Amino acid sequence: MTNEEFLKFMQKEFDKLMELQKVKSSEYTINNFDENFEMASKLLNASKEQIALYYMTKHVVSIYDIILNKRNYDKLDEKINDTIMYLLIINALVKMKKE
Repeated sequence: MTNEEFLKFMQKEFDKLMELQKVKSSEYTINNFDENFEMASKLLNASKEQIALYYMTKHVVSIYDIILNKRNYDKLDEKINDTIMYLLIINALVKMKKE
């Protein structure tokens, strides 16, 4: 894969992530993207960032399982995209906390 092909691949994946976030945010929030994390943080006595990290861990474990056991490759894109979304959410939560 050339650098140009990789950049096109990345752009396609970023576009998919934007669409995924639009769908997911309509499922889990009313006003603010972090409502779900706020509720979970109160229930579990953890920070919103920790909650996002816990949620992300499930997807990381799935990625390990797919790669190590060489199965369910059809789920790999979904798990990677979900992991990227959680990394972005963690980043946003940290930035919000600093403001």
